[in-house]
Amino acid sequence: MNPTLDDTVLAWSQNELTIYSTLSLISPLSDLNSIDDEVIVCLAHRYFPESVPNLIQQLRQPNHDSLSQLFQERVGIVPSTNTFTWLHQLQQWVTLQENIHKKQEGFMEFETNANQLLSRLLQLYHQWVDLLTKEEQSVTSSKTERKGKARTKKEKRKRYKMG
Repeated sequence: MNPTLDDTVLAWSQNELTIYSTLSLISPLSDLNSIDDEVIVCLAHRYFPESVPNLIQQLRQPNHDSLSQLFQERVGIVPSTNTFTWLHQLQQWVTLQENIHKKQEGFMEFETNANQLLSRLLQLYHQWVDLLTKEEQSVTSSKTERKGKARTKKEKRKRYKMG
């Protein structure tokens, strides 16, 4: 096996389990061979907390079969005697989930920005319509005033001619 990959998987596992070892629920991982059912319980709790509601009880009496079934159903892997292989598969699954989440966040951010832009464009459109309406009213009232003034001038001329 590639020692670099072993070290990477170990470092990843240690990082994922830091909170559990900090709380003294499990011992810090020193190597991949120190992984036992308690570590698997903590990993299950880390990724599927709703499936491990009572962590302390599960740590006292881990049920290997139910844990295996949980990882099989959710991730498609079964904790096996080759801890490196299944931890590496779990790491790959977690990385994939994180990438999917990032893409979804990126899409959601894009959607939010697009909605804000569309909202602003809609505001500008309404402002433009209001300006056109006011201009049209101004032109209409200006024509009416001119017609009124023209009538007044004609009437004055008529009166002047008559008088």
